[in-house]
Amino acid sequence: MKIKFNNQEIKLEIPKSLGICMDFMACWGEEQNRTKLGRLCAASIGVSVPKGRGLANYDITQADPYSYGFGIQEALLENGVPPSTIYEIGHQLLVGMASRIPTAKEVDNAVNFTEEGDAD
Repeated sequence: MKIKFNNQEIKLEIPKSLGICMDFMACWGEEQNRTKLGRLCAASIGVSVPKGRGLANYDITQADPYSYGFGIQEALLENGVPPSTIYEIGHQLLVGMASRIPTAKEVDNAVNFTEEGDAD
């Protein structure tokens, strides 16, 4: 997935950090209005852009995707990224983040595998 920003096409990648993905999923799962959703979609783009490409880094100590998203949304809109693109790409990235979070069954299976391996 790519986005045109700052006169360059940037390849977006789902964050590797499960903690960041969890921050975003906690927000995405709550009831929200279109303002919050727009900020969350913009924030998901921000955390998916490689460092050094002109967007601020997400501050994990604040754990606030909405505030972070406001700044990213401003930067994207000022650089000509249409709101529809922010929603569309942001939603796709949120879905990708959700798929990175392990399910309870996957966690149980990992624990069972580890316990069996420790028995030796």
